[in-house]
Amino acid sequence: MPMARSIAAIAVVALAATACGAPASDGLGPRGSAIPSIGPAFAAACATGGRPQSEIDFAGLPPLVPVSPSIVCVLNASSGGSAYDAGYSAVLRLGDGRNLDLYERRGPKPQKPAASQVLREGTRTVSGSTWSWSVLDNGSAVLEASRGGTYVELSLGGDESQIDVLASIAGDLRPIESFPRPVAQALCGALHVSTSPVTVAAAFDSSAKAIATWQETPTTPGGPHVVVSPWRAHPPTEPVAVCYLDGAFGGGESGATGRACSPTTSCNSTPAPLPTWNRIVYLIGVDRHPIGMTYGSQVQIAIRDPGR
Repeated sequence: MPMARSIAAIAVVALAATACGAPASDGLGPRGSAIPSIGPAFAAACATGGRPQSEIDFAGLPPLVPVSPSIVCVLNASSGGSAYDAGYSAVLRLGDGRNLDLYERRGPKPQKPAASQVLREGTRTVSGSTWSWSVLDNGSAVLEASRGGTYVELSLGGDESQIDVLASIAGDLRPIESFPRPVAQALCGALHVSTSPVTVAAAFDSSAKAIATWQETPTTPGGPHVVVSPWRAHPPTEPVAVCYLDGAFGGGESGATGRACSPTTSCNSTPAPLPTWNRIVYLIGVDRHPIGMTYGSQVQIAIRDPGR
């Protein structure tokens, strides 16, 4: 029987699957409804011209969530990966029809090539914090700062007159930790990872510390097991939802038939199919970006509460 597998890449497959008809949701933000959603907490997906709500949800939330009333909807959003310091990018539609670019990353300002020349620059105080602004030769105005260990960059087409608009939006950023967090059952139930029906076999409220210990302990079932879990980079008390999902998730790789080849016998190259994956495990951290951990069969993957 094959071992249950790690799914570092299954998130890409799941994201593609979510684009097929997942229902829209307003989220759980200050202007949202009570419908469970993994995000976004600040605005729903744009009805036209943007990505489906399911893809917006799959990106999760940025460390500092924009709740400005000038934001009407989200055209696109993406996460740079499952790492704690992965970047978050979004294109937000404003009430006047223009598009605002948002980029956030836990940690210092990332090193990136200067694609545009700075024409004018200065500083602006926003809610007691100093932000840097610049006007670039590509026709955009940029406002950036590091707040609470997170680098934030807001960009809008136009000249220096747009800094006031950017400063207003920057003043309405709220830490994701300040938002009410749904329980694990609600977060797991809102995941759309297959075009086929999916059942939440189990859902547990856990923490980054407990998940790290779980992944680093070879004697505990459920794998994968690593020497140092990536969840060690997260704050120990960060809430993590553990989702055991049952359904039809496609077949695994094909295995060899086991017949040996020799000069006197021919090889039987017909692959023997492995069991269909019918259980996967997802983790959802504070940013509500779902991260695939394990996939396999219900026989292989025993349900386990990693604790808190």
